[in-house]
Amino acid sequence: MSRLATNTQKTSKEIAAISEKMKKTRLNLNDLIIPISVAVILLLLSIFVFIPMVNAALDYQEEIKETDQKIEQLNELDRKLSLLDENQLSDDIVLAKSVIPKVLKVSDFIYYVDNLAKEKSLIIRELSAGDMGGRISPSENSGAGVSGPISYQGEYSNVVSFLDEVQSISPYIIRIQNVEVAQSITGQWTISLVVSGYYMADRTGNLNIYKPFKAYTDYRDILDIFEEKAKNL
Repeated sequence: MSRLATNTQKTSKEIAAISEKMKKTRLNLNDLIIPISVAVILLLLSIFVFIPMVNAALDYQEEIKETDQKIEQLNELDRKLSLLDENQLSDDIVLAKSVIPKVLKVSDFIYYVDNLAKEKSLIIRELSAGDMGGRISPSENSGAGVSGPISYQGEYSNVVSFLDEVQSISPYIIRIQNVEVAQSITGQWTISLVVSGYYMADRTGNLNIYKPFKAYTDYRDILDIFEEKAKNL
């Protein structure tokens, strides 16, 4: 009995010791405060420090890329400009200014067209025009201009002569579009078209030097037209 009591007492002590150890190893709220605090701090650092730093670095790389592209564009622009002859450029500017007015009044333009038609013995059927600014050709980089539909009637030879001279001997840079020629039952011929006269108003706003550049010398046919116009002035 004495031995059994001793063993029972020993077992009880071991169980009590194990229970005590389990109590000591059990997590409580105080044990979780520090890990949770560290996790919250790391999360806040990620949101307010690390992520903004990464985004800023990516934005900076994009800015560097854009800057490099602009530098390449400027270098290419400088190369193309260096190929232009300064003396020839000066002469061509004078030529362009001599044939493209800074201002073109609607009344002057209508007077020119109507006066030419009368010289060709044509009868007016429709004549109107308005200042379209830079909206004559929205799909192109056109200058400002006066544009409108016109229609005349007369002998076939006079109609053809008018159609030829309205551009060739005009003191203005003129473009004709939507030309229609038809014979009426009376034998007379009717010509209908849209005629546009250009002028070069003073430029307003800033010039975008990063837009694709094409040398004006690539438009040799237009320069030839300018030279022909200048001879008729």
